[in-house]
Amino acid sequence: MTSPQSPWQQGGYQQNPYGTPSGGFPQQAQPGHPGFAAYAQRGYPAPGHPYGAPAPMPTPVPKPQAVEIAFYLAVGIPLFWTIMQTVGYLFMPRVDGPNVMLYGGIAMAVLGLIGATIWIVLGFLMWRGANWARVVLLVLGAIWSVSTLSSLVGGVILLVVGVSAETGVSVGMGVVSLVTSVVTLAGLITFAVLVLRASSNRFFNAPATQRAV
Repeated sequence: MTSPQSPWQQGGYQQNPYGTPSGGFPQQAQPGHPGFAAYAQRGYPAPGHPYGAPAPMPTPVPKPQAVEIAFYLAVGIPLFWTIMQTVGYLFMPRVDGPNVMLYGGIAMAVLGLIGATIWIVLGFLMWRGANWARVVLLVLGAIWSVSTLSSLVGGVILLVVGVSAETGVSVGMGVVSLVTSVVTLAGLITFAVLVLRASSNRFFNAPATQRAV
């Protein structure tokens, strides 16, 4: 009686139709091999990539020119406003006794410096890609725009009824106030338009690792 032959007597492992030796470890089937489809279905990595295909590198989002310009506006607008407010009070007429408007002008200049510092810090953070800083600046800019509109009306009134002896103000103060209000309001509107552009939104909404700052 003839005993069945052992697979070991055949000079190696017996090959199954899927490219895996009986009792052995799975071998990588090559494309075109009959067992390649079954090999891929088992979840083995593709030939040539022992750990799978590398993940594609994320595309960096460049900083748009609109954000660069908005940063300079965030720095320049409050500095311009503070300087012009100080210049405006230099045109105040001389009066006897305490000059309430002069003291008010000094207080406004101090507050302007504090506000300018806050705007510059927030502007730098926005330039670095902080979306929350952009939102805060937009809110502050909206409030400032409403205040500037009232100052614009006040500047026109000062030009019309500015008589030093009776109102304690001068025509020069009215001119400075009017110019300051117009330039400030135009700068605030331009800032809002720039940081709300589509390119700016893509930059601020991108993950921090993808922003090219």
